[in-house]
Amino acid sequence: MNRMIVYYLSGTGNTYRTAVWIRDTARTAGIDASAVPVEKAHSSKELTGDDTSAGFGMPTHGFTLPWIMLKFLLTLPRGKGKNVFVWATRAGAKYGPIPGYPPGVAGSSIFIAALILLIKGYRVKGLMSVNMPSNWMSLHSGLRKDIIETIISKAEPEVVSFAEKIISGESVLFTLNTVYEFTLGIALLPLSAGYILMGRFG
Repeated sequence: MNRMIVYYLSGTGNTYRTAVWIRDTARTAGIDASAVPVEKAHSSKELTGDDTSAGFGMPTHGFTLPWIMLKFLLTLPRGKGKNVFVWATRAGAKYGPIPGYPPGVAGSSIFIAALILLIKGYRVKGLMSVNMPSNWMSLHSGLRKDIIETIISKAEPEVVSFAEKIISGESVLFTLNTVYEFTLGIALLPLSAGYILMGRFG
């Protein structure tokens, strides 16, 4: 791996922040890495060379991946065995008297993305979801600054560790994180499908 392209979709900056952590981790390892927003991407020109790997990051919408990321993945060129990884940011918050910071739910997002990539001929090496400050304002009021800072401080080492494992050649697929997401993703799939259809066509 000599080049890494970190594609990301970000509305409020959460996924962008994690993409920068991954990009900078790769650069520290001596890899030519860049973070590219999907709306400005030209994947057919960028995903060239056998030494190029790619990551795909997105926020969670309706416990699955956003329509824009789904469409972007479907338009990617054939993978030809290139190594890729997928991650999603999910809603981290502190809810009243509940102790600690309960994990959000990325649901089926990373698995649908991984399936598309596999079908297109890519080799999926890593899957991860990570808490970032929730912006689900229909569920709760704005988070306090100290809560936001705590969530971010917990997320950064998780994302950096994930990136380091991918860079070193490890596969990060079967973890407690992915088992948790797969279980809830299956349970919430009808809701997620309805969310995508209503969000796109409603």
